Amino acid sequence: MKKIWLLLGVILSCTAFAGTTSQTAVPLLVNLEQKYSGTTCDAGAPTGSVCLNVTGTGTIAGLGKVEMKRVVQIDAASADPKKGTTKGKLTFENGDFLNFRAVGNVMFEDGTASYNFIITGGTARFKNAIGGGIITVPPPSGSVRELWSGVLYLEPEAAK
Repeated sequence: MKKIWLLLGVILSCTAFAGTTSQTAVPLLVNLEQKYSGTTCDAGAPTGSVCLNVTGTGTIAGLGKVEMKRVVQIDAASADPKKGTTKGKLTFENGDFLNFRAVGNVMFEDGTASYNFIITGGTARFKNAIGGGIITVPPPSGSVRELWSGVLYLEPEAAK
């Protein structure tokens, strides 16, 4: 009997969720010109952590010019690939922004990194935004780049 109630609960939960998904998928693809500098880690960071302020600028097709600001915390005491976490904002020209956080790996050996990011909300047209994808930091060569590839789900009127 417990299995039937559990199954019914799962079905009802999925039905309720499916009934509220009216958001429009928008590609979140951007090649950011990136800059970074060292910063002090939060008090709760593990011993041996290295922290960075990272900024970048670029254009997201259909959404406009964007400025990215994030803080990275790297567990430098671990072997390569080192575990990294990051969180920050993507701010658009009109002041609207998206919040994100990500976990991933950083290779001190060649300066590369890869993170899985999730959009955790935002303001104005991004108020109910959700989404996610991958941040890739290729080896530095001349200028440092940061590539974002993902999907953003917006309310239909915000996706226009």
